[in-house]
Amino acid sequence: MFVVEVVLGVIVVLVVAVALAAFGDGLPAAPPDTNDPLLPGDRLLTSTDLASVRFRTAAYGYRMEDVDATMAAVHAALWAREQHAVASSAETGEAAE
Repeated sequence: MFVVEVVLGVIVVLVVAVALAAFGDGLPAAPPDTNDPLLPGDRLLTSTDLASVRFRTAAYGYRMEDVDATMAAVHAALWAREQHAVASSAETGEAAE
């Protein structure tokens, strides 16, 4: 008789858990998205900065907002370096003339 009561108790717990999952509020709300604090905001990125980046995880991978913010910072740093290289080569070309 004890085994039957235990089995019925387990079934009741499982039914309640399934009902809560199906009809409950679902997953708790995620904390608000913020920029990764490891990225410097006052200077261009370096390779050391990129080596230390850690993205927060979400239910199905990384938080897209974190990855997008990091990629935007990488883009800005590369663009600034490219502009500096173009300006430097233009100055070198003018000096040689």
